[in-house]
Amino acid sequence: MKLQQKLFHSKYIYTYLISIFSSLDIFSNKDKLKEIKESEGKSGSFFFFTHDKKFIIKTLHQHELQTILGGFLKSYHELIVDSEATTLLARIYGIFEIVIQ
Repeated sequence: MKLQQKLFHSKYIYTYLISIFSSLDIFSNKDKLKEIKESEGKSGSFFFFTHDKKFIIKTLHQHELQTILGGFLKSYHELIVDSEATTLLARIYGIFEIVIQ
């Protein structure tokens, strides 16, 4: 079954959403939140691995965001859709901005 067909199957969507929400559950990740730290890499970004290691949350610097939005995203999306589950590239599920006032 192709990925596009699976996305419209309600049982698949329900199972997929439950998996995402359980991975991102704040109570399940309580201990992991204490481990957030700056990476030792060149970018100095912050990384957060969910308790089940299904997701990584990473901060982006402005130049990284501009690279992604400036043309990379369209090619990336086409590659992910065309290769379905055969690529080793990490999947990007969203880019969000958090503003603290």
